[in-house]
Amino acid sequence: MKSLADKSFFNVFDRLVSQGNPVIENAQWRHAGADWHRERHSYAGRTYGFTMETTIVGGGTPPWTLLVVREYWWAGSKNKDVKSPRWAKVTSGQQRDVLAWMRQQQKALER
Repeated sequence: MKSLADKSFFNVFDRLVSQGNPVIENAQWRHAGADWHRERHSYAGRTYGFTMETTIVGGGTPPWTLLVVREYWWAGSKNKDVKSPRWAKVTSGQQRDVLAWMRQQQKALER
């Protein structure tokens, strides 16, 4: 995993979310030594709709905070998936510390 944009980063992130909050009911939880907070915002109109899900993860020594955003866009009467972009940004601390933590979690998941 070289950056926050790597596919492997999002694969590990998704696995951590599913382990820490398996039924996606909790808006906040603690898992893998970090605090997790999730919010969803949605709109559904006649011709299109979207859901934006934000997850904020904080932890580490030194401390850091990570924001991960996933958007789901659909259109038409059959709610055809249009686009689902995803991105991540370190909002406090150092990116190298977040990536080191994610690599550590990846190793733990592989055991």
